Amino acid sequence: MNAVLFGLGLACGVALAAAGAAIAYGKRNILLGGVVFLVGIAVVLGVFVLNARNNNDGPGKTEAPVLITTPEPTQAPEETGPRTGDMTPTPENTPLENPTDVPTDAPTATPTGIPTEAPTERPTSTPTPEPGQYLKVGYDPSTIVKPENWNGSVIYLSFDDGPSYVTDKVLDNLAKYNIKAAFFVVGNDFGGARGNYIRRALSEGHNVGVHSQSHEYNIIYVSVDAFFKDFDMVRDSLRNHIGFDPNISRFPGGASNGVSKKYCAGIMTQLTKLVPERGFQYFDWNVSPEDAMTHMTAEEICEAVFKELRSNRPANVVLMHDYEGQDTTAEALNLIIPRAFAEGYAFDRLTFETTPAIQHGVIN
Repeated sequence: MNAVLFGLGLACGVALAAAGAAIAYGKRNILLGGVVFLVGIAVVLGVFVLNARNNNDGPGKTEAPVLITTPEPTQAPEETGPRTGDMTPTPENTPLENPTDVPTDAPTATPTGIPTEAPTERPTSTPTPEPGQYLKVGYDPSTIVKPENWNGSVIYLSFDDGPSYVTDKVLDNLAKYNIKAAFFVVGNDFGGARGNYIRRALSEGHNVGVHSQSHEYNIIYVSVDAFFKDFDMVRDSLRNHIGFDPNISRFPGGASNGVSKKYCAGIMTQLTKLVPERGFQYFDWNVSPEDAMTHMTAEEICEAVFKELRSNRPANVVLMHDYEGQDTTAEALNLIIPRAFAEGYAFDRLTFETTPAIQHGVIN
């Protein structure tokens, strides 16, 4: 077929198909537009058919043959080793971006030497004590974390009224900075999920102390016997379910609570003597953001902590809470810890040997 005729036929077919589509969609006349569109398509197909037949007629061909030149093949260089595309990366064959970089398993640390990466594996069990013995936590100089600009003051973070799912969040955030803390627990149901939080805390180097089984003032402060009945339930559960023997404690309401006088006059004077005689060191606090009193944001908790911190005293014992619903307390740690480091505070955990032991004056 002549090239001019082929071009005209093809153009007419395409024009008819386009006109049909315009009629169908533009003027909303689907029937007429469809007919015109199909006619256009038929014209296009007819032109191609006729052109193909003419091209296949052998005797009528007049075109000169086209010469195709093929370049001489070049031989690929012989491979002397494995192809990089087939190589599975391994420590041996993966190049370093910088030849001086050497892989290391050391944790990432800030310029001040404070680790900021959480551990990739979460411990699920505490070390197994010897038969007839219990795991104990004592003073360890390696648990203190000091910034380069240390001001001489140490912050001791402590959490009351757990454990709960919030304890897990607290532990996650403490692990980011390699900070150790103390948890004063309530209840005696440590054989199940709540016990797992305690196991994790101990496995990660934190300390656990006795707070109360019931935390009900009208139960624990009616008499010395009632107090130690409640106290021993917590201690015994930690021993029997966790294999841990605590030696630190905190009185519900603190040693200076006046509520106890309503139930038994003079009971705190007695208890503050009897608890140490039983081999326990009790701790109060000198920094309290009151996070348990009202619902506070993480920012509000942080500001409340720094309002009471003092760089001129050797120990700042911070009281916070990790019972259910205290999510913002866990979140606040991501604000408190970096800011405290920047201001020169160190962090450590409370143990039986911690001095000075922050204790309130007794008023009952």
